[in-house]
Amino acid sequence: MIDFGSSFEIWDNHGKHKPFVEIKKFTGNLMFASANICRGATLSRRDDIESLIYVYVYLLNNHELPWSKWQEALAENTISLKQIRSRRSKPEMIDEVSKMLPSKTIKTYYMRVTELLYEDEPDYDAL
Repeated sequence: MIDFGSSFEIWDNHGKHKPFVEIKKFTGNLMFASANICRGATLSRRDDIESLIYVYVYLLNNHELPWSKWQEALAENTISLKQIRSRRSKPEMIDEVSKMLPSKTIKTYYMRVTELLYEDEPDYDAL
């Protein structure tokens, strides 16, 4: 269930967090990619947790996420990857996912994760 294909070291040789870089080309699994990745942001710790929550929602909701139907449209060429990435990164998608979460605790954590900045460390203890 874990894919380390996109993983990288977040610290430079001096122990500082590597700087934010905008990514032009999408890599990864669109179904579970974070909103930040869809916007073209560099992967960060926040994105790993957000993706994990999407896997959780997917498994709990009969393999459905708010954007599941777009995968078929992409295969049929009725929507582009750029359009999906744009739609996925909109704030209302966070609300849609939140509605699918089974407990207030997980919803609260999810909301906190989606508000993290690039260099912020997720509250792993809370998770």
